[in-house]
Amino acid sequence: MHLLISDFVGKELSIKQRMHIDKVFISPCNQSKGVGTAAIQFVESQFPNTKLWTLYTPHLSFRNHYFYEKFGYQKTKEVQLTQKLILFKYEKRIE
Repeated sequence: MHLLISDFVGKELSIKQRMHIDKVFISPCNQSKGVGTAAIQFVESQFPNTKLWTLYTPHLSFRNHYFYEKFGYQKTKEVQLTQKLILFKYEKRIE
């Protein structure tokens, strides 16, 4: 099995207090096998001092919404980029 995590990037915004997850793709043949769970847990574990995680996901990506909410992310904003494309902003705050 090959695993491709393309540009799973945490952009350092302020001394690792805030991180943004950008461009996550798990190939369809690896979905529903725990790969996404392992990836998000790995990335979050690499930055244990982060207090705020943010990400955007398309509004029609219902599986993504469920996935991120399962890990404590909450939808905080909607951004309309085009007539058909709306992104949901998700945040996870750690006290």
